[in-house]
Amino acid sequence: MVVNVFISAVTRDNLSRKDAVAWINDVLKSHFTKVEEMSSGAAYCQFTHLLFGVINLKKVKFNPRNEPEVLNNWKALTTAWKDIGIDKPVEVEKLKKGKFQDNMEFLQWFYKFFHANLSDQLVNYDAIGARAGEDLPALKGVTRAPPTARSVATAPAPAPTRNVVRPSAGPRPVPSRNDTIVKDADVRTMCETPLNEERCARREKSKFLVSHRCANNRLYYAAS
Repeated sequence: MVVNVFISAVTRDNLSRKDAVAWINDVLKSHFTKVEEMSSGAAYCQFTHLLFGVINLKKVKFNPRNEPEVLNNWKALTTAWKDIGIDKPVEVEKLKKGKFQDNMEFLQWFYKFFHANLSDQLVNYDAIGARAGEDLPALKGVTRAPPTARSVATAPAPAPTRNVVRPSAGPRPVPSRNDTIVKDADVRTMCETPLNEERCARREKSKFLVSHRCANNRLYYAAS
């Protein structure tokens, strides 16, 4: 059952702005630096979720980027409060402007209301997990590191390929004037002649055979 509270301008034991911000950050594990940041309505939505388990936090814009998203938060809050019987009037038009006085007065009331309805809800409440790890509000100038990507095994680099320069197929060598062209059957006869016998002996002795090629049943012997 909801316990409604009432405070006036002369109510004692009001929080200072410093203590108010410290209390919000302690309960919600948030990063508020001033009371005016409560104008988005997101923190009140999570406080209500903590106390009564109402409001789907997936629909709350914890870091609204425009006025429609801010109004979305206040609408979710006021609808939930009406459903569970909270009779506090919420002046959304004033609060959303972010002025200190309006937001401080509302926060002073909510602090009293929170403790009047608190029992043991804080014992097992995971404030950060409830809002899916989102910062409240977002930290300025801080960029979260991206999730670590799975290590991908890289294939070894292929071995460098040697550029083998092959000689181009040119025309067949043409026998020079000093080359002796003979058939296989005439080899023995050629070496038996005195002149060729001398040449064969000198060729064997000095190992001056330049080239030997067989093609179309012909042998080309380089003359010494």
